[in-house]
Amino acid sequence: MTCREVIDFLMRYIDGDLPEEQRAQFEKHLGLCPCCVNFLDSYKATVRLGRECFHQDAPPPTGKVPESMIAAIVEALKHS
Repeated sequence: MTCREVIDFLMRYIDGDLPEEQRAQFEKHLGLCPCCVNFLDSYKATVRLGRECFHQDAPPPTGKVPESMIAAIVEALKHS
């Protein structure tokens, strides 16, 4: 398995959806490639943080945008 293939299979690996043979090849590559191990670790952290941010039990955003932000966006659009 190549580094590119590892990247292609990351989410399926994290979710436990890789077939046994692919999982074994994936883990064999991880045993030989510290760069992919580091990438996997950072990817897992990103997925975890994303899931925490959008957790079902979290209160919904208020939807209220500050007037100053709207004015700044309108002003920036005038100059673009």
